[in-house]
Amino acid sequence: MLGLGNSIISGAALEDPFTIDKVSGLQLWLQNGEGVTVEQWNDSSGNSNHAAQTDSSKQGAVEDGGIDFNQSSNHYDFTSTVTTATFTLFVAMEPDGGGSMSFLGHGGGTDFVRINQSADNEFRMKRDSAFDLNVSHSTDFTYEGRGGVERFIVMIRQESDNTVTIGVNNDLDNFALANSTGEAMDFSILGGQSTGGANAFDGTIYEVAIYNELLSVSDATLVRENIASRVGITL
Repeated sequence: MLGLGNSIISGAALEDPFTIDKVSGLQLWLQNGEGVTVEQWNDSSGNSNHAAQTDSSKQGAVEDGGIDFNQSSNHYDFTSTVTTATFTLFVAMEPDGGGSMSFLGHGGGTDFVRINQSADNEFRMKRDSAFDLNVSHSTDFTYEGRGGVERFIVMIRQESDNTVTIGVNNDLDNFALANSTGEAMDFSILGGQSTGGANAFDGTIYEVAIYNELLSVSDATLVRENIASRVGITL
């Protein structure tokens, strides 16, 4: 048989494909195309921390396996608050326009992460009143009508040496932090800074993953690549 039998190892199992839940510390995973409806986006991490909205006037629309948000009214509440002092998070998104937009936040409006703070390349992360980081990314965030890649992955990782890594796809920048020790980040809202419409997200969020650990460079790369392959992003 031309040696065909030599290519088959009896009893050997094929290696399982990589998925992001194989990386330790996963707290929340809103997986593209999995358990997503206008009422609820199920948490695929196993923690049952779903993003839900029972008020039809505040619900977005399902689009390409994610949720399309209208900045004036839409947001989803997590079943329980995700609280972590050290974290790595990934959000695959496609903004519909410019302007300041928070994509993860807290009911009190005190903890949030935001793009386009006051310019097309400015990122903001706030924790309560003790920590407020405004930094300019090396490239502009893209959005519909302005050209460039419209769908991208934002990665944020607070590192152990008191710096934060902020990335768009594989374009990563490191920034020094101040007054951040002991300040936990609380996330309870998807698509906004708070329950109101101010600085809320306008566009589609395709996937969200939050870890309570500082992922290594290699693990973070694997996670980005896996999300990108699922939502149609070229890194």
